[in-house]
Amino acid sequence: MRILFEVSGEHPLLPIAEIKALLASQNILFRICKKGRVFIINAPMDLEVLKNLASRLALSFRINELLYSAQNRKTLMSNAKKIYVPPGTFRVRGKKIGDSDRKDNLMLIEKELGARIADDKKVDLKTPDTDIRILLTNKFYVCRKLFDIDRRCFEQRRVIYRPFFSPISLHPRIARALVNLSGIKRGEKLLDPFCGTGGILLEAGMIGAHVFGSDFEKKMVEGCKKTLDYYGIYPYTVFQADVGEIGKIGKVEGVVSDFPYGRSTRINSKLEDLYARAFENIQAVLKKDRQAVVGLPNRDAVKIAEPYLEVLQIYPYWVHKSLTRYFTVFRA
Repeated sequence: MRILFEVSGEHPLLPIAEIKALLASQNILFRICKKGRVFIINAPMDLEVLKNLASRLALSFRINELLYSAQNRKTLMSNAKKIYVPPGTFRVRGKKIGDSDRKDNLMLIEKELGARIADDKKVDLKTPDTDIRILLTNKFYVCRKLFDIDRRCFEQRRVIYRPFFSPISLHPRIARALVNLSGIKRGEKLLDPFCGTGGILLEAGMIGAHVFGSDFEKKMVEGCKKTLDYYGIYPYTVFQADVGEIGKIGKVEGVVSDFPYGRSTRINSKLEDLYARAFENIQAVLKKDRQAVVGLPNRDAVKIAEPYLEVLQIYPYWVHKSLTRYFTVFRA
């Protein structure tokens, strides 16, 4: 099956990296056909597997089955016979993706393609049984929608809506993407040694991981527990501790954390020592060949980890004019 993911444009690399990490964690073999604002793969997947992917993804919009592609309108229409619409209602919807400079009139194309495949089938523009999508980049991609990604749920879990608030908190979509990058599976143990308000643990718990968190500040520990209780995350283990004490929980399959960085993105001697101890202890608790995903203030901070963990990938993420976070994937 050829699968087309409609990925978001909120980062040039993270959306596709998230998809690839999830596929790898499920041991799904796939061949990449195209990268960009549409990510196309060829892989043997059934609908249940794809439904599970849709429930976990944060940085994509939809998962579609790719029916065919066409360079121009004539070819698009001449291949309409390749579109199978099962019994029930249908609709055709077109969308321009990315910064394509093509001037094709998608409204007219929708109507013409719909007329070619309609026959005796009924059109329903609001809630069709089958949704045919025409995606326009440098060419046309004709797809059958399989699953939408519920991105609204992440907005509803923003820190301002939680029982414990702190302005220093990742957006839930980014927290979920980092959890997915770790390759964690349902039922496995994930640790955040600087858990703060609990946003990362919340997203990990939502996908069925057994979450562990620690923080040096008692206020944060209690607030994190309130958050996890509010959203019904169970089981969890959250405790007050210095990062040097995280070893008491035993081995875990994943570590995801946004390290503290204070008001400045520069690394002073105090932060350097904290980071070094954190990486040393993450190495001690993380199972061999499993991954840690860490938010850091700059590339110098990444270097602190090198004696302890293998650097796999760095994703600079612009937050605002004076702050860029460096989300880094490490392997034990």
